This record gives sequence, structure tokens and C-alpha cells, in this order.
Amino acid sequence: MENSARHIQKYTCRLDPDRIKQACAFLLSGKASYRALVYLSRTTAADIPVLFEFTRSPNSKERWARLWIVSRFLARLSRDPNAREQITESFRQDVSALYLVSQFTKQKNRALERMFQRLHDELLAIAFTTLSRDRTNQRRVHFLVKIIAAIETTKANLQDAIEKTLGEKAVDDILPLLILVEPKPERESASTKQIGQRLGERLRALPQVRRSP
Repeated sequence: MENSARHIQKYTCRLDPDRIKQACAFLLSGKASYRALVYLSRTTAADIPVLFEFTRSPNSKERWARLWIVSRFLARLSRDPNAREQITESFRQDVSALYLVSQFTKQKNRALERMFQRLHDELLAIAFTTLSRDRTNQRRVHFLVKIIAAIETTKANLQDAIEKTLGEKAVDDILPLLILVEPKPERESASTKQIGQRLGERLRALPQVRRSP
């Protein structure tokens, strides 16, 4: 009973749930509402479940639009460690929302990219756990691989995340399914001495001009 009370207290909405949804709906309608933006800027970790509740819709296009509106506030809230915990839990319970939000990063949304960096390990753990469970469902695997690719594509980092989440034995099964993009090696900048040496070599290679006596 005590643990249940703590859970309720932890996730009790600080702002009015109806007003949160109303403000989100205002922005969704395309109306530039300063009051709605100001109100939503006051949301905290305790209000995150209501933000996620607003995004739910049986219509995929509608849900995409709702998540686009809410994602900017999730990105801001992710700077708070307590909010990161709640965002992670909400995505764990709603992996389809995680998939849709992960696709927003393709639109060069810097705020969301930073959110994914802050939640890097936690979101990879969600994706790998779900991928391991649903490996026989090709449609789910396709979506989960896209989620992972939006978070991480470096082989070494992915291998490390798989080992931490599922154990070393799972690497050979999971890693071949993923999209890997190895970073390009950084070009070494030439030093002043090296530039001088190259210039000298080129000058010496030029035809010598004889001077008249």
C-alpha cells in the first residue's frame, strides 16, 4: 500500500491535465497560441504521463502530428534527470511512440537529437529488450531496427549495449540485424613543417632555369 501511494505521489500531475491537453490541442490546430506555449513550458516530470496520453490516437497520421507537438516539450524536459526517468518509462510502455519520435530525428531536429543523446543507453535497452522478445515478428523487427539506427549506428557501441542489456551470447544473434555505419577516420592536419617540406619537394621538382653568365 505504501509503495502504491509513493508511485501515485511521484506521478501526480502538477498542472491541470485537461488544460495540458487543451493547450496541446491548440498547437495541433495550427493556432499560434502564446498562452498555450507558456502553459506547456511549465510542465515537469510529473506531467509527462499526461503528455503521452494526449498523443494516443487510433489514426496514425493524427498520432504522428500529436507526437510532433509533444516531442518539443519532452526534449526540454529531458534535461531534468527525474524527467528522463519518466520519459524512459513512458517509452517502455509505448514502443510505437518511441518509433515515431525516433523518425523525427531525420528532420534535423536538434532538440530531439540531444534528447536521444541524453537517453542513449536507456532507449537502446528498451529497443534491444523488445527486439530480443519479438525477433520472430518481422514487422516489429523492422521498426525496432529503425529505432536503434536513430540512436546509434557504431558497431562497437552497439555491441557494448547488447552485452549490457542481453548478455554477450546475444551479440551474434542481434548485431547482424542492425544498421552499422562506421565513422570516417579523421584526416590528420598537416603541420607547418610538413607543409614546408612538401612545398620544397615540389619546388625542387620544377625545371631548373639556367642563369645567363
